[in-house]
Amino acid sequence: MNWQVVWLPDAEDELTGAWLNAPDRSAVTQAAHLIDMQLENDPENAGAPYTNGRRSLHVPPLAVIFRVLPDVQRVEVVHVWQPQATNGQLP
Repeated sequence: MNWQVVWLPDAEDELTGAWLNAPDRSAVTQAAHLIDMQLENDPENAGAPYTNGRRSLHVPPLAVIFRVLPDVQRVEVVHVWQPQATNGQLP
């Protein structure tokens, strides 16, 4: 079962910033692709519970916060960051 994965505008901006500032841009591109794949295939079990029904997923060098909308088989990525840039802390 494939889910629709949507990166919300703020998350897209954060991903762009992460890519532009990354020492290894290909690693950021690959991580974003792997995140997409995991969320397309099984978002309800991807990552770990976060808050307010959201989940977090860490695929180095990125981490994301996302929400799953099962009624419409949609996943929304709401926040992206680079854990090494924030000492591994969740936002």
